[in-house]
Amino acid sequence: MDVEQIEGEARLRPKAGETSDIRRGERRWREVTLEDHVIDFNAILGRVTNQSVAYAVCYIRSEAVQRELRMLVGSDDEAKVYLNGKQIHKAPFAHSLVADQDTVPDIALNAGLNVLVFKVVNEILGWKGSIQFTDAQGNPVQGIKVMLSP
Repeated sequence: MDVEQIEGEARLRPKAGETSDIRRGERRWREVTLEDHVIDFNAILGRVTNQSVAYAVCYIRSEAVQRELRMLVGSDDEAKVYLNGKQIHKAPFAHSLVADQDTVPDIALNAGLNVLVFKVVNEILGWKGSIQFTDAQGNPVQGIKVMLSP
């Protein structure tokens, strides 16, 4: 979990088609559109992949500074989340996915572009993750747009 598979993982800003050097070679970033806020890495790869690490990156454009947001995170298994280069969440133990299981309070989005990096480590079988933002009352955040390229 604490080993960076991609150097500078907290500051990733990839675009679809670019490559990144990893410990075992090179991988190409690709764009994936989800139907909801749960990402299934095995489904994306088309096979079950054990003992692996995946990164998902998105760009969040906010119309204004937004404070006191909550980030709801779920992962199968371990996970880290970085926002604008700073680690804001860590789930250090293997467990099954429960979407929105962990609540991270007091999240702030800058006006303009924000970069979210989601690292999910898979032990065996299931390999999913979920993230969503709400306001302090649990409502969807207004005035933001999630994009796959800056």
